[in-house]
Amino acid sequence: MFPSFSLDFDNDKLVTPTPTRAINMDLFGIDDEEVIVEEDSKTRLDLESGWFGIKQTTITPHNMILSSNSLNDSTFGITSELKTKCSLTDENEIPKSNMQKRKRNFANDDREPLRNISNNYSSSSSCDMAPKTKKKKIVAIDLDDRRAGKRTLYVSNEPSHYHSIEAALANALPYDTIQVSPGIHKVSSTITVNVEGVHITGENPANVKIICTQPVPLMSVVENYVTLSNLAFYHDCSSEIDPATSSRNTGLLEVDGPRVENSFQTQILNCYIMSSVEHGLYLTGFAEPIIANCSIMDCTKIGILFCKNASGIIKNNKILRNNYEGVTCRGKSHPILKNNDISDGKSGGIFIRDNSHPHIISNIISNNKRSGIFVSHKAKPFISRNEIHNCKENGIVLKMDAGGKIEENDIYQNAYPNVYITEDSDAEIVNNKIRDGLSFGIWAKGKCSSEIKNNSIYDNFGKNVLVSEFAKPSFHSNTIYFTGTKKQNEELRGIVLKDLCKPIFEYDHIYGHTSSGVDVGGRAGPILCSCDIHDNTKNGILVRGYASATVKDCSIYQNNNPNILSVDTSEAKIENCKVYNGKQTGISAKGNGTLKLQDTEIYSNQFTNIKLGGSSTATIFGCKISSGRQSGIWVKDDSRGSIDRCTFSGNRRENILMEISGNMNIGSHNVYDK
Repeated sequence: MFPSFSLDFDNDKLVTPTPTRAINMDLFGIDDEEVIVEEDSKTRLDLESGWFGIKQTTITPHNMILSSNSLNDSTFGITSELKTKCSLTDENEIPKSNMQKRKRNFANDDREPLRNISNNYSSSSSCDMAPKTKKKKIVAIDLDDRRAGKRTLYVSNEPSHYHSIEAALANALPYDTIQVSPGIHKVSSTITVNVEGVHITGENPANVKIICTQPVPLMSVVENYVTLSNLAFYHDCSSEIDPATSSRNTGLLEVDGPRVENSFQTQILNCYIMSSVEHGLYLTGFAEPIIANCSIMDCTKIGILFCKNASGIIKNNKILRNNYEGVTCRGKSHPILKNNDISDGKSGGIFIRDNSHPHIISNIISNNKRSGIFVSHKAKPFISRNEIHNCKENGIVLKMDAGGKIEENDIYQNAYPNVYITEDSDAEIVNNKIRDGLSFGIWAKGKCSSEIKNNSIYDNFGKNVLVSEFAKPSFHSNTIYFTGTKKQNEELRGIVLKDLCKPIFEYDHIYGHTSSGVDVGGRAGPILCSCDIHDNTKNGILVRGYASATVKDCSIYQNNNPNILSVDTSEAKIENCKVYNGKQTGISAKGNGTLKLQDTEIYSNQFTNIKLGGSSTATIFGCKISSGRQSGIWVKDDSRGSIDRCTFSGNRRENILMEISGNMNIGSHNVYDK
């Protein structure tokens, strides 16, 4: 029996890429399967039961041993609250967020009124993920009792033993054990394991090697409750065939589950699965394998491929140096991957597509030549507490209607944007560290509408956040900043908005950047509400081009250049904000920009509190303008507009200084303590 153990669930520069470098759109290379999507996809995951054991003493390569008493929901970090909140339904069953549905009551904007976002946020996000059907439990069967008193068949060169695994299988009865002797055992055709509950085992995978000399699956499991343990499986047929010519999906080991929903469990424990000319493990149908403490390495294609509703538990494995992805989930598959090392792949780490919804928890995903995790084609994974770093492309990619939930991950030092979201993706991204990227922290584009909440986004290269094209993501309570602890080869901007994007930012904290905190360009139309924007080397908010920014209930202060700067033909609407302690001007408008100020406090800025120049147009209503080190409002050049019902106090020079060419209508206002 494996001895028991307990697991604790808790656990830097390149040139900024052009848009074409954000991601290799041919990521993960050849799509070598025409995916068959089953109509019935009710299978779900759960871990209510205990685990299993093996009576025979074994040696594991990773010192991670499993027992029936040590594994349960808490082992995998699955709480009842998590299962309720994070279970994923079909994408057509998920309603659009209230943040996108409700109509704005001003500016002809179809986005949500900001005052009520917080009150509806948690309820909308939780109901989005609520399943309509209960997930099917994965019950890890303890097979020791069934094998008690059964025979042991030996495979060795001894005259009284079977001389091949095939011969032993031909004489095995259900739940017998086949003990394979140390040495190299060569086969030239597929071993079909068709005896229920049979246990094929060796004493140590380092010295029990089963080698297939032909480019066919070494072993195919077609009966239930089979266990493979302490064995090493290899292909050695390099002189026989060019593996690139293979025309179908095969694996070194195959588990072919039934095409109807039924328990079909294979346990693969403490094995080496290496040098396959195809995939390492090919799992299909309603297979529910338990794969633990294995090394799956150096395969010509994918390390582990799940297809056609396959599920299972993949835990404590080393999945390394495979030519394609380490793990791929297709065709509504839904395994649990936990505590695996998925690294050094010649393609990506994990590829998830076709309505698949795996749980990916507490893995290390690093040093892959493409992206760490790639989610597409309506897949909805739950990705939690992973370390995703040093991949040669993105940390996480979400595209083609990808959804799901991404929380509490540490995503860092990836060569392309740490998180890349595009094409109608609407995943929820919560409580992550997105940092130290060699490119942007987050790039949201296409028509994505993801909800990005409570993340720490810092010290990325060039831009911590970029939103472009038609994207409408919602940012809430994120901290977006530069620590100053490492040298940047170019200015770091906090948030850059361009094209026709319309993001919402609420309660975000944006500070410390070597350029502007928020840079709004193109024809972007963002809404910023209740944000704290300060101590940036340039502007707090820069609005330029043809952009139109709405800023409500924000505090913008202590920025080196004007706290708010509107230029070109842009439009800035500022309502009920505090703009103060700027190291230059509080608010500045120039060019042909339009500035609308209402019910805002502008005070204690080092230069003029409000400066209007060029051919700008300003409407200033109901504002408090005080304690400026120079004038309260300076109107120059061909600026025009109106000032009405404002309160002035404590400005060192004129409350309103208007040059001859200025054309400003001045209504009633109150003046105190000039």
